[in-house]
Amino acid sequence: MPEGQEVRFEVLGPLRAWRARTSLALGSGRRRTLLAVLLLHANRPVSRDRLIDELWGGNVPAYAVNLLQKHMSSLRAWLEPGRAGRGPSGTLAWTEAGYVLRVPPGGLDLEVFEQEVRRAREAHVAGDLRGASDAFHAALRLWRGPVCDGLGSPLLDMVRDQLAERRIGAIEECMEVDMVLGDQADLVAELRWLVAHHPLRERLHALLMLALYRSGRQAEALAAFRDARRRLLEELGVEPTAPLQTLHQRILAADPDLMPLPDAPAPRSRPPTVTPAQLPHGVPQFVGRQAELDRLDALLADDRAGAVVLTGMAGVGKTTLAIHWARRIQSRFPDGQLYVDLRGFDPSGSPMEPAEAIQGFLDAFAVKADQLPAGVHARTALFRSLLAGRRMLIVLDNARDAGQVRPLLPGAPGCLAVVTSRDRLTGLVAVEGAHAFAVDLLPKQDARLLLTRRSGTAQDGAADGSAHRPAGEGTGEGTGEGAAVDEIVAFCGRLPLALSIAVARAVTSPRLPITALAAELRGARARLDPFDGGEQATNVRAVFSWSYRLLSPPAARVFRLLGLHPGPDFTPAAAASLAGLPPRDAHPLVAELARTNMLCERVPGRFALHGLLRAYACELSDAKDTREERRTTLHRLLDHYLHSAHLAGRILRPGRDAGSGLRPALPLVTPETPIGRDEARTWFTAEHLVLLAAARRAAESGFPLHARQLTWSLASFLNHRGGWRVQVAPTSR
Repeated sequence: MPEGQEVRFEVLGPLRAWRARTSLALGSGRRRTLLAVLLLHANRPVSRDRLIDELWGGNVPAYAVNLLQKHMSSLRAWLEPGRAGRGPSGTLAWTEAGYVLRVPPGGLDLEVFEQEVRRAREAHVAGDLRGASDAFHAALRLWRGPVCDGLGSPLLDMVRDQLAERRIGAIEECMEVDMVLGDQADLVAELRWLVAHHPLRERLHALLMLALYRSGRQAEALAAFRDARRRLLEELGVEPTAPLQTLHQRILAADPDLMPLPDAPAPRSRPPTVTPAQLPHGVPQFVGRQAELDRLDALLADDRAGAVVLTGMAGVGKTTLAIHWARRIQSRFPDGQLYVDLRGFDPSGSPMEPAEAIQGFLDAFAVKADQLPAGVHARTALFRSLLAGRRMLIVLDNARDAGQVRPLLPGAPGCLAVVTSRDRLTGLVAVEGAHAFAVDLLPKQDARLLLTRRSGTAQDGAADGSAHRPAGEGTGEGTGEGAAVDEIVAFCGRLPLALSIAVARAVTSPRLPITALAAELRGARARLDPFDGGEQATNVRAVFSWSYRLLSPPAARVFRLLGLHPGPDFTPAAAASLAGLPPRDAHPLVAELARTNMLCERVPGRFALHGLLRAYACELSDAKDTREERRTTLHRLLDHYLHSAHLAGRILRPGRDAGSGLRPALPLVTPETPIGRDEARTWFTAEHLVLLAAARRAAESGFPLHARQLTWSLASFLNHRGGWRVQVAPTSR
């Protein structure tokens, strides 16, 4: 093969091949497995039977030999694209002992790894500690992950375990050399990470204990022994071996011989310590959230908190709360604060890859390009090594899902990750033990305070030095500014984003009375029209759309149709009838909407749409669903409540004929069927406000029979409750 055309191979991680500087496509999984087996026997023959066993295992096809030969021909053509016809191959040859893949010196990273480890050990024996350290580090930088990661065969699985053992052995030897050459404090961080990932290797525990002791941290060194002993007892039921126990006794006795010799080589120069400080500016006039802040503060008592997830609907103030709390507690994390917007719900539609976020964090630590390992797994390991032994705060804002977050979580105690997401990130809570906090709407008084304090109304303008706004004359709904503020808060649904947009409108029009602002909201053509702050991040429609477009198509359809529900809440069974779905199909769609905070679960099993989300759902349905489909949807919903109420009413008043003139329900309607008086009474208690709203909606939407029959079905229950005078009258939608 012409010089410069040789193929170089990498097996210490995902299998890769290069010709010059060009990465080569490796083809199918079977061809990749064949190439991997040959590379792990590079320059040595592999029998035909062994290759067949590795490719097909126990399911060997009838023409396996012919298929193997075809794979070999394909591999030869790929390795030597310029080879003529059936001429002999200088790279992949057949011998009496089997197939041989010839790899030139330096052409396989595994071979280079073994050479560098041998060179390191020879230098160590010769007393050249610097040469040994450099060779060990050169060897270990070649690793990008598990051997041939992603491929599987009996041989690959066995060799993968063997080489992983050789790698960790080389790491231990490297750490022993570096302990003589380097600063003990720097080594502690790396050793903590290694011990966390290899908890049963006593040699690593011993190195950590020694590094801590030599750093003047005797108490921590003794604690490291206790942790090692606990792990060995829990996992294996054995005590530490004699060498580790002896080291423990020597540390306990403060043995001076454990300290480095005075004439030990001078420490190698290391990059200066960098303290990242990446937190964005917080909101100057932060309002409320005291209960949430108190709960979050309580977590700081536990160094093992690890991760906190703040979840909630779009615009509820998750990021604002996260940044405010992070700035409030940043003094507890003196080694720095990292921040990244993961773009999980973003107008670009492209969430940030974990590799990009990790690269940004490594840049914050001033890691030079020539010090970066190859591959996301290795860089993740480096990031966690840099965090080990430090107290750092990491804010991961706007996460799409748990998979985007996992590589960014610290691996050692003392660090804390604060994650915000519209998704509940249940996987992080279940697997990583993250603490979940639901960020709800602002309480009414906090919402009023946000509006008055930041807009500078006469009620609260002096609180921040703002000029008083001109007083309003009172509205038809109440008297003066107080009533106007209450009306604006209600119209915004206590959603911080909507309130902030209303505040911006007030601040940019300082002569506009607060009563006039309330009148603007009241007179808007569509409920969401006033909530456009002039850019994507301050446009409520746009912010909601970033969540909507990530829904599965069936869940998106259910969300749109739920805009027709009169409220105040509903069950998955009602959603099933509304959407014309079997309950078993509707339940996961409602769960998807709840997980992404498009719905809120007020009490177990009952869900609700925020008023602004309901308005958004109605707009979407008007635009995407036909008028006939919307009317049929409402008909199914009214049938669901009417027939469910009829069944429950017959149980409560068996002698009363509440079904006179009751028409059959539409197809795809599944009424709820309570059993017994207690279940019927419980159903009516939970649903009576919904039934009243449904009767009103029926009256105003051209379903007079439903309105009358729903009222009739409700009568016995309302009479029992003393609420029989409730009037069903048309109301505006």
